[in-house]
Amino acid sequence: MIFNNGGLILDRLGNNVKIPDGRRFTPRQDQPLDYAVGRKWRTRFSVVNAKGGRSDADLEFRVTRREKVTVPAGTFDCFVIEGAGWSFTDRGVRIRVGVKRWVAPTMVRRPIITEEFRKAEGRVGPPRAGDFRIKPPVFNNQRSELTAFSQS
Repeated sequence: MIFNNGGLILDRLGNNVKIPDGRRFTPRQDQPLDYAVGRKWRTRFSVVNAKGGRSDADLEFRVTRREKVTVPAGTFDCFVIEGAGWSFTDRGVRIRVGVKRWVAPTMVRRPIITEEFRKAEGRVGPPRAGDFRIKPPVFNNQRSELTAFSQS
């Protein structure tokens, strides 16, 4: 699926292939094949950013519960998917990753709410010439909510 003239590209299950900031992803599975509380899976993939930097990620996901949520687009009965794991950059930085998504797959093809965080927690391997120190740890935390949608 292609959105915004190729700014966002998804595979048939709704997993990111390319996102608007230019990052490209190798095949992976962020979304389950079937939605059931307790369902677990693991995914590994690589990401290449717009500048050519690469990172490899390893995440475990689980459908944790059902929850009714209200966002600007309306009220939805959702499955809550939680994921946690690590990403390792080609510069040797170890990043802790957490994801939580509220999805209503029978109503909307994209998440209703997404919360993500990334926290650089140190280095992997021996120091190299030109390496930088991570002080304080880089932290990224974001939340997005569906404001409107239409299905074709």
